Amino acid sequence: MSLYQYSKYKSWIKKNLGRELSKGEYYSSYKITKYERIANTDIELDYRFNQYGFRTNDWTDNENECYVAFGCSNTLGVGIPEDSRWSNLLEEHTGKEVFNLGIGGGSADTVTRLAMGWLHEIKPTKVFVLWPPLHRWELAKKGGIKFFMPETVNHMLNQTPSKPETRYVLNYLSEDFNSEINKRRNIYTMQNICYDLGIKLYTLEYLDYDYMDKGNARDGHHCGELFQKTVAKDFINLIDK
Repeated sequence: MSLYQYSKYKSWIKKNLGRELSKGEYYSSYKITKYERIANTDIELDYRFNQYGFRTNDWTDNENECYVAFGCSNTLGVGIPEDSRWSNLLEEHTGKEVFNLGIGGGSADTVTRLAMGWLHEIKPTKVFVLWPPLHRWELAKKGGIKFFMPETVNHMLNQTPSKPETRYVLNYLSEDFNSEINKRRNIYTMQNICYDLGIKLYTLEYLDYDYMDKGNARDGHHCGELFQKTVAKDFINLIDK
């Protein structure tokens, strides 16, 4: 599997199981990381991942018309039951299977990287992107992908303040232009990927919903089911235009 197709959850599953999942096999876990809080105990869920490390069905043998959803943790659905995510609500409305390629901590880089890695295999007719927050990016490193965001920087400052990598991250975040131009590059890249593959592209911005229903997911941090329903409704409105 190339870095274009890399999911950090595939590596996490392999570490926990001691092997990779087979075709059609799924891995279930009560928590997505050992650090995940359980704040809203009335919300019951398990995380179910396919063989490629995504919280969605296996698309390997799919021959039906389908869609793909991209985004960060609020697309993956951290702290949200699988069938309550905006991608699943969209699936329910359209009658088309929606494969969810959301990644926790994901950035605009993540969206376009995964689109380049998977769209030619999944072959959807429509793609839906909930663009992640601005100040995030990726870096390929030692056979994997490292995810950078403000929380990562705080950790680096506490643990390795003098390392060149920490100085690089600080320099990157010290000027908003770096994040803004990176986002624009990814938007144009995504538009061209979908155009070349004949896929209809629909996009929304997470920041337009920031703080909506915040803290009402099971972990007490991520957005709750009202957020998910609102995003699904807005994507449905875009389809119906």
